[in-house]
Amino acid sequence: MTRLGRGRSQADGEAGYLLVEALATLTLAALVLAGLLALGGGLSRVADRIAGRVEATEAGRLAVAAMARDIAQLSRRRFPGAQEPRFAFYGQTDRIVFVVEAPQQDGLARPVVVAYQADGPGAALRAEGELPVGAQSLDDVALSRPHRMPFGDAELRFAFVERLKSGGELITDAWSRSDLLPAAIRIDRLDPASKRLVGSRRVAIVAETEPGCAAAEIAFCSTKKKPRPGAASPDQPGPQQPDPPDRG
Repeated sequence: MTRLGRGRSQADGEAGYLLVEALATLTLAALVLAGLLALGGGLSRVADRIAGRVEATEAGRLAVAAMARDIAQLSRRRFPGAQEPRFAFYGQTDRIVFVVEAPQQDGLARPVVVAYQADGPGAALRAEGELPVGAQSLDDVALSRPHRMPFGDAELRFAFVERLKSGGELITDAWSRSDLLPAAIRIDRLDPASKRLVGSRRVAIVAETEPGCAAAEIAFCSTKKKPRPGAASPDQPGPQQPDPPDRG
């Protein structure tokens, strides 16, 4: 082979090698680009999930805050005609109904019944209606169409705190006493799958205490039992008994 032939063969070999190297580089670059795109897509999905969780948590927080504002305004409204006080209040683990004093344009307040109810994971319902004059129970109230409130990815639950005479507290998931209001109401957020508590807010019932009840014998106290017709009032002395005869 002549020197010219050897030169051409060497040049062709180098060109082929460069072509293979270029193809390998392009293939590697394509693989790297595909990996980056996949990684970017994965990161985007992770970011979307995190953003969704943050949004759900914020929705639940706002719903709890709205409920707490209403509960903090709970009124001591009672139904008339009872010998013992029957407060306009209903409490179960998934539903509460109570009365607030809603201000009007004339500066006066009118009693409005507010109801909250759990609506499965992620939502709560709110409805309200005016308390009619002479209403004998909460069944006499015509509630509005429920408004759906986002509650994040949790379930709504209520708990009720009773203050014991011993100074302790009893927490129940249902309020059965009509003669007493809870000392506080707890708004809980539960994980739907595990039922684990993921958040809780306690709202004290300021209306639970009346100054007059500290000295009910000399001041007005709405929780004091009314005397039955013909019976002596606990604030008044009973009929005086005649003195026993002098047996001298």
